[in-house]
Amino acid sequence: MGQLEEVRDDQRLNVPARPVVIRTPGHTAGHHSVALPDRSVLLAGDALANFDYATGTRGVGLHRFNDEREMALASLDRLEGIDAQTVLFGHGDPWTDGLDTALELARS
Repeated sequence: MGQLEEVRDDQRLNVPARPVVIRTPGHTAGHHSVALPDRSVLLAGDALANFDYATGTRGVGLHRFNDEREMALASLDRLEGIDAQTVLFGHGDPWTDGLDTALELARS
């Protein structure tokens, strides 16, 4: 068995695609997003959503259910500057119009 290691904020993992782990609490206390800079992809998890399953509404926004909504909104700042054309969500279809646009929509 392999040895377990704790993941640090903004750590680039030594695995294929060299993902970067980004702490994005708010939806849950331990929530993290993962950037794949070499592929211009962000795995946003539940830091953002592109489908509101409570209402059936499609569109990029902050997840409807958060432990701490203000913290979830503030966590979007940690995603600024990530060069990602594609954003993948825990809920909703992939977004291919860039992370900057997705963040702008989520904040509005």
